[in-house]
Amino acid sequence: MNVAFIIGFVIVYFLQSTALLAFLWIMIKIQKFDYAWLPLIGSAFLAGGLDLIPIVGHFIAVPVLYICIWKITRSTIFPDATFTVVLSYALMRCLGWILLTVGMSNFHATAMFHNDDETNEVMMVTAPATNPPPEISKAANKIAEKISIKGISRGAGSTMATIQYGSRDYILSLNEAVSISTEEGLVTVKLVEAGDDSVTLTVRGEKVKYSLK
Repeated sequence: MNVAFIIGFVIVYFLQSTALLAFLWIMIKIQKFDYAWLPLIGSAFLAGGLDLIPIVGHFIAVPVLYICIWKITRSTIFPDATFTVVLSYALMRCLGWILLTVGMSNFHATAMFHNDDETNEVMMVTAPATNPPPEISKAANKIAEKISIKGISRGAGSTMATIQYGSRDYILSLNEAVSISTEEGLVTVKLVEAGDDSVTLTVRGEKVKYSLK
């Protein structure tokens, strides 16, 4: 498994769980519930980990957190525990969306920058995906055929591509890998080549070429 993916996954897990813990603690303090630190920390990190499971994680994490907070605070499951969990979870999600929006804004600002030096020119390309070649495995093909190339930016010494899978966009620099959430679980996709009329990704370690024309 890609080391960069593992490090990124651990960072996301830690930040998400820590944010959830902070919001839960604030809500519990505001409502003056009794609590113990270790069970509260364990509940937040358990829910944070479950939430990262593709597709079904959210639906498992929330009920588990309901029960944990109900037991820890010895409050009523409704409305006390429910209100605490729903609001804390919503605040954690909002924080994640804000950070994602800021990151995307910074990317677009960088991609649109250019100056009079031709070597620093930035070019944005709209790139519809073609069907992946038949020689790749069925497992890789199933993922690859659902990926589309939304755009490419070229600058001095850097090339970035925006790919789409389902409703989510992912930004890749040349030779950078990212893990995308699919029906098959997390799948590693890497940008390995970016020519004038094509982009090559690796999907599960197998090369897939997409035409920009």
